[in-house]
Amino acid sequence: MTISKSMTIASTAMLGLATFAFGQPNDRVKWIYEIPSNPPGSFIATADDGTVYVTDNTRLYSLTPNGALNWSLEGVGGGQPITIGSNGTIYTSNNGLGIAAVNPNGSLQWQYLPPLSNPTICGPNVGPDGNVYAVQERISGSGYGMYSVDAQGNLRWTNIGDPPMGRADLGHANIAFGADRCYTGIEGYRGGFPSSRCFSLGGNQIWYSGSGGLEIPATTFPVVMPDERVAFRWGQIGVMAVEPDGTVDWIAEHPDAGLLIGPAVGPDGVMYSGNWLDLQIWAVNPDGSTKWLRESDPSNSLATLSVAPDNSVVVVTGAPGWVGGWVRGYSPANGDVLWQIDIPNENGLPPYIYTAHTAFSPDSRTAYFTVRYWDSNVLHSYLYAIDVSGDPVYNLAVDNLVGGSDATFTISNATPSTAQYIVYSLRGLGSTFVPQLNVTLDLRQPALLTSGRADAQGTLQRAVHVPSAATGHTVWFQGAEVNHVTPVVSQVVR
Repeated sequence: MTISKSMTIASTAMLGLATFAFGQPNDRVKWIYEIPSNPPGSFIATADDGTVYVTDNTRLYSLTPNGALNWSLEGVGGGQPITIGSNGTIYTSNNGLGIAAVNPNGSLQWQYLPPLSNPTICGPNVGPDGNVYAVQERISGSGYGMYSVDAQGNLRWTNIGDPPMGRADLGHANIAFGADRCYTGIEGYRGGFPSSRCFSLGGNQIWYSGSGGLEIPATTFPVVMPDERVAFRWGQIGVMAVEPDGTVDWIAEHPDAGLLIGPAVGPDGVMYSGNWLDLQIWAVNPDGSTKWLRESDPSNSLATLSVAPDNSVVVVTGAPGWVGGWVRGYSPANGDVLWQIDIPNENGLPPYIYTAHTAFSPDSRTAYFTVRYWDSNVLHSYLYAIDVSGDPVYNLAVDNLVGGSDATFTISNATPSTAQYIVYSLRGLGSTFVPQLNVTLDLRQPALLTSGRADAQGTLQRAVHVPSAATGHTVWFQGAEVNHVTPVVSQVVR
């Protein structure tokens, strides 16, 4: 390796307190990124190369697959959906107004702001034609309603809808796409009638859920099924499948009724919903028959359901009662609980999982969600990355990082009997390619701390003395072997 082997913590100027927290409360947690605002965005997107994008109220963040910050861009965000074009362009909102296009390097490509500064309530999302679609709230009869811009930010069309769209109580939703059309849902202002609409990609309204065969409360935002039908929640007690032309195919009621959320749809067309108040998860076959039903669990409440792209797991978020937070993996085959991660309290405050939909890495092995805390004095939130593959996670743990004492560094789930390297940085996160290992470390100016060979079980443990003068400083650590790196661990020397 071409990095130095010295460790001189005390003599290096620090950048201040770390703005990133990489804890390991569960062995499925790969990394945790601290977002310096509260709340975070509720939407997350991943690119084909594994780059992760998330927003808060005023900024878009780009992270490496290992949780290191690539860049952040002020003025782009607002908690709206994030989608990525075929050329890597990232599309989201301008703090809840209009559409922003951002280059993969973090520079602003263009922004489109409608003449009126009404909020964006659905989208922006990239369609199958490469154009971008969004819905602007109509206030006092003014506003675009549904509209589209091209990939250069030029307005293509607007359509206020028939009947005209009005104010919305709930925004921040994705626009769903079929091969040649798009679907959007709006919750009416202050309890008004919820509705969904279908538009052609050229801007013509094809159907409206408040008339004809859809004159029933399809009350959640639409999800397109693999065969181009559209899934909705039906009222509060069921789910439904709708043909692209607006014809209702079938309606299925939850066996025990309740207040349902969802649905989420897997790549095989199975819908997943559940009872908000007692977590009774329900899987519905593409023909509307029940595939499986979990038992009632009144001690827990349900928040979101999401299905991995490879159909390996249904990721469900919820809470014990009304406060706190957990994430579970359910088997799509039979509804068995595969694992659970409990999100810890912070300063006595319970967490709240804030994600609209869990996002997944391109290989479906990692899931991402955001966590916030209900206190105006908490000025940060978190983006979690968790392993959902079931495979052991290549990991570094740091124990007893105390000035004047010996700290213990443990690499686990390494390739058995291979050389391992533990590096550190006093400068924080960055990007440093190490050709000898064919890896990119997520540290700036890394230095080698210790090394050795993993045992037959893939474990390496080393003790390193921590200088007393290091007390109070933040240090970043990472493990590496050929072709692999662990998540970064950031700790303050006690």
